[in-house]
Order: sequence, then structure tokens, then C-alpha cells
Amino acid sequence: MDPITIIALFGNVLQFVEFSSSLISKSTELFNSSNGALTEHTDIEAAANRLSLLNSKLIDGATKTGDEKLRDICESCESTASELLAALDRVKVKSKHRKWDSIRKALRTVWSKEDIAKLDQRLARVREELNMHVTADLRDQFLQFKLEQSNGLRDLDGATKNIMDAIVEQQDVFFAAHDTQTTLMTGLLQEIRDRIPTEIHSAATEGPGILPSPSSTVPFRRDPEFICRSALLDQIYAKCSTSASRVALVGLGGVGKSQLAIEYSYQMRERAPQTWIFWVHASTAARFEEGYRAIAEKAKLHGRDDPKTNILRLVYQWLCNEESGKWVLVLDNADDDTLFFNMQRERQDLSLVRTSSIPDSTRVQELSTYLPQSPNGSILITTRNDEMAFKLTGGYQDIIKVEPMDQDHALALLQTKTGDRSHEETAIELVKALDFMPLAISQAAAYIRQRAPRSSVVKYLSEFRKSEHSKANLLNYDAGDLRRDSSASNSITMTWQISFDHIRALKPSAGELLSLMSFFDRQSIQDYLLQSTSETKEGHERDCGDEGDDVSTSSNDDANSGFEDDITILRNYSLISVNKEGDAFDMHRLVQLSTRKWLEAHGQLEKWKRQYITRISQAFPTAEFSNWRDCQKLFAHAEAAVGQRPSGESSLKEWALVLHNAGWYAMTQGRFTAAARMIRKALVTREMVLGKGHPDTLTSLSNLASLLRYQGKYAEAETTNHRALDEREKVLGKEHPDTLISADNLASTLRYQGKYKEAEVISRRVLCSREKVLGEEHPDTLVSVNNLALVLRHQGKYGEAEVMNRRALEGSEKILGKEHPDTLRSFGKLASVLRYQGKYEEAEAMNRQAVTRYKRVLGDEHPDTLTTIGKLALVLQDQGKRGEAEAISRQVLEGREKVLGKEHPSTLASVSNLALVLQGRGKYKEAEAISQQALYGRKKVLGEGHPDTLTSFNNLALVLQNQGKYQEAEAMHRRALNGREKKLGKEHPDTLASARNLASVLEAQGKHEEAENAQEES
Repeated sequence: MDPITIIALFGNVLQFVEFSSSLISKSTELFNSSNGALTEHTDIEAAANRLSLLNSKLIDGATKTGDEKLRDICESCESTASELLAALDRVKVKSKHRKWDSIRKALRTVWSKEDIAKLDQRLARVREELNMHVTADLRDQFLQFKLEQSNGLRDLDGATKNIMDAIVEQQDVFFAAHDTQTTLMTGLLQEIRDRIPTEIHSAATEGPGILPSPSSTVPFRRDPEFICRSALLDQIYAKCSTSASRVALVGLGGVGKSQLAIEYSYQMRERAPQTWIFWVHASTAARFEEGYRAIAEKAKLHGRDDPKTNILRLVYQWLCNEESGKWVLVLDNADDDTLFFNMQRERQDLSLVRTSSIPDSTRVQELSTYLPQSPNGSILITTRNDEMAFKLTGGYQDIIKVEPMDQDHALALLQTKTGDRSHEETAIELVKALDFMPLAISQAAAYIRQRAPRSSVVKYLSEFRKSEHSKANLLNYDAGDLRRDSSASNSITMTWQISFDHIRALKPSAGELLSLMSFFDRQSIQDYLLQSTSETKEGHERDCGDEGDDVSTSSNDDANSGFEDDITILRNYSLISVNKEGDAFDMHRLVQLSTRKWLEAHGQLEKWKRQYITRISQAFPTAEFSNWRDCQKLFAHAEAAVGQRPSGESSLKEWALVLHNAGWYAMTQGRFTAAARMIRKALVTREMVLGKGHPDTLTSLSNLASLLRYQGKYAEAETTNHRALDEREKVLGKEHPDTLISADNLASTLRYQGKYKEAEVISRRVLCSREKVLGEEHPDTLVSVNNLALVLRHQGKYGEAEVMNRRALEGSEKILGKEHPDTLRSFGKLASVLRYQGKYEEAEAMNRQAVTRYKRVLGDEHPDTLTTIGKLALVLQDQGKRGEAEAISRQVLEGREKVLGKEHPSTLASVSNLALVLQGRGKYKEAEAISQQALYGRKKVLGEGHPDTLTSFNNLALVLQNQGKYQEAEAMHRRALNGREKKLGKEHPDTLASARNLASVLEAQGKHEEAENAQEES
């Protein structure tokens, strides 16, 4: 290499070093700038361009030389130059970052102390290597030049000396620049420490400039037995996925809100491990602060241990900073809106907050102000308070209603928690009894599992159904749950009673309304039953004035406004729900039970029980047909009163009235089991409070007699009827309308027992008295006409019966209307008497009309409807329409078994009728089996001498005869004939039919003389 080239190359290296120092200086100026931008952007760009040109020359020079050592030095220079260009590019502010963010970025990525030292070492190494290489090369050249040209060598020697002096001079300049840069950078770092926000500085000072890895503060283990409600989790994911989202899970305590939040938290950690998951209990101010302090600790926030630090503001600012990363905050049990939106509370409430370390200046601020709305985070809230959810989320579209589980999920939860999948039907009944409430189901499962094998699903359900006391004991059981807040009870009743206490403290009248509602049936509690009226209040005060139950009065407008406010509060806490029309409310059964137990514990149970009894007694009407619609709406609430016997004479009178009217209505609807419970309790109560001879007591006694007759208990009904009639004749007189009712009912009971002659005598006497006292067209008179027609028909006096039936029908249609139940009965009875006279077509037409009307008025399964359908089957059978008759007969039998039971006389009649139809279709074996069933049932229920039992003897004899079993058939025919002669008389149509049947079977056996005698008798 010639000296000129070496000198030029060395000059380029020196320029390179000079411009490197210049770039460092420019970077210092950037950090010292006042506005966070490059103050000499143009100069730095120019310096960068010159550096690029010098770098190119350096590369060209290295390529021209064949010296490998020099090439290595050039490559090192090229690497250093490229690094400087990249550093310059990173230092540029390319977007609108904040000043200190840009400085921190530059400090961490480009101009750290380690980078500067490394650059300095590399530049020094290049300089030393280049000095040594050039010196050695020049020495060789100098020797050669000395041999060739001493004068040229002498000049070159002077030039070399100048170069060396320049190198040394430049070396001193670089070291001076380096020392200056080091001093500037040290000062700049100190300035940044003093001025950067504490939250950002802490990340740089507590973990060598690195934030802690995202993690979770969820305080609960994941539930391996969690039953996934996918629809709800999908809603949570969808709503929480939007920027700065706030989503609330709202529902009754124990419905599974927190469990959903726990599962969502764990799933989020799996899906997004770089996302922070924070859990904050929000039941009190102290718990809220505790949750925020846990966040500060987890994120290693600077100043968290300083007692002067406002921990809420510290965490809030950190969460608002996007540099903190993605996060999800679960705000659990945020039920108290005064905690979040009004810190100026009563002294006793503030005392809870005073125990925390929140500064006094902070207490006047609402806790809601410390909930960030940051695009890098989302908040999931669990609350029982719908209004609270709205306030925290800002819109109902971000509220997810969490209802009790559906049956499949509830069953899966019970089976999973108990580990028992047997007795599935019983398990379904249990989860239904527990209102599909997850906490109640988990509570029951824990009880069963801890006591197994002495406890099981079957035993638990049996114990649960024993009494209200048993229910309460089981629901108070607290087995503990690691996945519930330690301050929360695992007892479903205690969980809800927390809400009760809060509501009563917030608005006492709302607590009183809840107390009253807890006694009604859980569904369709009509609003007019709950709103206070002057009549209700006066009655309540009069009945219970000396027992501390007075209710304050107010104007109607104020009362209505207050009522709506109370309803809103109860709805907000998910304790009640409203129907679509807005005029009725629903509650969960277990909520009602828990409320009553709360009242019992606080000595208020009787007070609100009496309130409930008063209101339902005033609302529930008598069971006349015109009141049926109202009775239907209120029946469930009256039925709920059966188990709510009050104390106090006045309340007992009201209670008996409710049971009497509701039992009467149940009887008209064919709901005999429910009617029996009510009517018997009403009678016993009235006998105790009013006395056995009181007219109201006798009315209850008369109703009991009618009920017994409807249940087919004819002997007991007859005894009760006699007692009611005797007492009424003594107290009211023989011709009092109520006395005549008892007499008419006695005639009906005698008729059902086949005592037709006695029944006819009484029926004629009652009809005569009613015509005299009430008039010929009075509804009760028309009932007597119908009843007399029935007893005439049973005696085979069809013509006279038809006349009476037509009179009753015409009168009922005129007075009561075509669809009144009494009119429908008249219509059906006329159709029956026509059939007995062989007028089948007319009877069929009337029966079909009757069926249509009965279904419309009473429903498909009412006993009277089923009776009418059964009569249609018989008239079809009489006309040979046996296929349709069989189908209808089976339908009626199924309905009566369901509604009345298998041993009710009407059900046994359907069994007998089906056997008759099957016999007509030639299905003798099946007909025989069913005939045996009917006979056995009637002998057991009615006795061997009852007309219906004798009919079964006759029908079984016929089916045996048709199969050629003549001897058995003959024996059955003789029993039927003898019984009918004794019970009905020799001239009764049924008796004559039995004589003809006996003659037929005797003839079939060749007993012609006996057959002829039997035929003559018929």
C-alpha cells in the first residue's frame, strides 16, 4: 500500500471517530431538550448522512488494500457505524409519545451506561489496532524509501511525525468528549429519577427496570366439579372483550355469580397468560382497600408500604397506565350502592370505614371513582343489586342476569357433588324442591356426602318434605366452601338474610313488604293484595290492636309512591320478579321460607301472618260460578294459608273463612284432596271459635258431607248429612234455605247408595218446600227438580224423569244461562234419560254438545266433564259404534284414575263400562279380566249390595256366558238377580234384565223348564 492511500484511509478513520463523538453529543442534547422533541433534527440528519458517506469510503478503502489485518479493522468500523445509524434511528421521536416515556425508552434501549461503555471500548480498540498497523507498515516503507530516496524518506518521516501527532491529538479529543458525555448522562439520569411519576419509576427501581410477570390475585381454588353454564360464560366473554368494558353479573345470593367469575378468571389465565387477573371483595370499604393493596403488592408498586400513600389512587393510576399491560378486575359482592356512590353515611356505617388506612381526605370520595376505565382492562362485577349494576356499568346492555340453573345443570351439579348418579327421579325432585339454586344444591350435596351412607338423596328429600321446620334446619346447614368468601355464609338462608338486613336498614317499608309477601304462594302475587288500603288497615288494627300490630297510615298518593319504591328495591335485589303485565309478582320458595324464619327469629312471624290472613280473607270470594275467575287467581294463595294457622280469635275466624271458601271452590273444581284439607280445618276451627251450633259451623259441616259424597264415601257422608240436617232444623227451622240444602244433599247421598225410595220421598219434600219458600224458578228449586228426576230415572220411571229434566233445563237456561254448571248438568241428565228410553240419536247429539260445553267451562279433566264423555261412549256403544266407544272409554278411565284415583266409584264405573264395550267387540278375555277388576273394586268400596256392584255381577256373568262358561255365568246371574230384587224391587228394569239373562244362560245349558220360569218372572 502506498503512503498516500494509507494516510487517506487513516484520515477517514479519524473523521469517523470524530463524528461518532458528535452523534453522542447530539443524543445528549435530545435528552436535555425541554419539549421532548429533537432540537437539532436537521443537523443530526446531516451528521447521519456524512457518517454514511464516510462509512462507504472506509469500505472502499478496505477493499482496495490486500491487507487482511486492515480488512478486519474496516469490518469492525463498518459494524460500529451500522450500530450508530440504528441507534440514531431509535432515538428519533417518530410519533406523539409523551416526553418522559420517550426518555425512558431511550435510556432503556439505546443510551444505557453499558451501551456507551461498549461503544467506547470498540472505538478505542479500532484506534489502537490502526495505530499499530499503520506504524508497522510505515516503518517498512520508510526503510525501502531510505534505500531508494533518502530525501523522500526524510520528507515522509516529517509527514509521519505530523500524522502521529494528529492521532495523539485526536485521541485526547475523543477521551475528553467521552468524559463530558459521561458527566452529562449521569446528571440526566438523576433528573429523570426526580421528575418521572412514582408509578413509572417504581417499575424501573424494583426489578432492574422490568415489570413483574402478570399473575392472579384470585383467592379461591378452581372448582374441579364446576358445572359449566356455557351460555352465561359466552356472554361474559363477549361483553368483556370490548375495550374498557364493565360487565355485571346480577342475581339472587347463592345463584352462582361468584362461581362463574372464578371460573372465568381461571379460563382467562389459560387463554391470556400475559393478562393480570385481580380479585377485589367489595362488601365493605375495608375489603375494597384490602383488594387494592393486594394488587399493589402483586405488581410491586413503589410506595405501597408508605403509610402516607393513598393506596386506592396508587393502584387506580397504575391500572390506567397502558404500560402496565392487560388486566381483568373482578369486583365481587358489590351490593352496597352507598359504599360506592355516597361515602357520607351514618355514623355507625362510617365506623366500619374508619378502621381502614384510607386517608380522611379520600373518604369523602366515592369508591366508584377508583374504578378505572382503561382500554387495556375490563371489570367484571358480581352483585345482588340491579340498580347497583346499572350504576357501575352505565347501561342495562352490560348486565347479565344470572338465574337459577335449569333442571339438567342442577341435576348434574347434585350428582357431581354427591358422587351418586342413582335414583335420578328422586334427584330431580330434590333439585326442584331446592328451586334449582346452586348454593342450596351444593349445601345439600355436602350434607349427604358427609353423612353417607346414613344419608342419601332419597333420605334428604324425605326429611326436607317433613315440615317447614325440617326444611329450615337443612337449609341452615353450613359445610364450608373454599370457593366462597370466608366472611360469607355457606347456608342459603343466612346468605339471603344478609340481603334482608340490608333492605330493612335501607328502607324498612320494603322489608315489611317482603315480610308480607313471604306468606303468599310464590307465584302470581297480585299487586292489590299487597297495597295498603284504609279498609285493610282498619281491620288489622281492630283485630290485633292490643298485640302491637298497628300499621301506620298515609295518603293514597304517598302510599302508592312508597309501594312502587319498595317493589323496585325488592326487584333490584332479585328477591322478587314481575310478570309481563306488571300486576303480579313471583318469589322463590326458599326465599319465602328464609324470610319467615328471619321473622320468627325476630319475633315478628305472627304479626305478618295475621296481615296475610286478613288480606286473603277479604280478597277470596265465595265459590259461586260468577266468582270462579277470581277464585282461580287467588286459590294458590288461599291454599298456602292451610299451613299458616294464626293465633288470636279474630284471625282464626278469618282463617276459617279463607279455608271454607277456598275448600268450597276446590270442591266445585273436582280437586277433592285439596278441598278435604281446607274444609276439615275450617270445620274444626269454627267449632272451636264459634261453637258447634253456629250457622257458619253448620255450613262447613254441610260442605264436608257433600265432599264425602263426591269422594265416594257414602256411609260417612250420610252420617254427616244427618247431623247437619238435624242441627239446622233445630237452629234455623225446617224450611230455612240452608236446612233445605242439607235435606237435598241427604237425598243425593241416599240415591248414590241405591236407597231410591227413601231418596225420592226426601227429594219430593224438598222440592215442595223450595217452590213454596224460594219460588219455582229459583236456582235451588231447579236443582231439586234435577235431583228428583235422577232418583226417578234410577227407579226406571223414565217418562216422568224426562219431564222433570226438561223443566230443569229450560229453567236453568233462562235463569242462569246456557254455560252455567247447573245448566250443563241438566243438559247431560236429559241426554242420559233419553238414552235409557232408546232415543240414541237424540241422546248422542245432546251428549256431544254437553261434552263441548263442559270442556269450555270446566276443563278437560274436571270430574263432570269426564262423566259426560263417559256417557257419550255408552250411547255410541248402544248404536254399535264400538270402535269410537272403546277409544273414548279408555280416555275416560285414564282421566278418572288420574283425577279421582283408582278406587273412586266413578273410576270403577269407567272400568265397568270399558269391559262392556270390549265384550261388544268380542274381546272376551280382556273384557273378563276388566270385569273382574270392576267387581272386586266395587265390592271393596261400595259393598256387595250396592246397585253398581250388582251391575258388575251381571256384566261379568254375560262375558262368561259369551265364552261358554255357563255354570260360572249362571252363578253370577243368580247373585245379580237376587240382589236386585232385594235392593231395587222385582219391577225395576235392571231386575227384569237380570231375570232375562238368567233365563238365557239356563236355556244354553238345556235347563228349559227353569229357563221358562225365569222368563215368565221377567
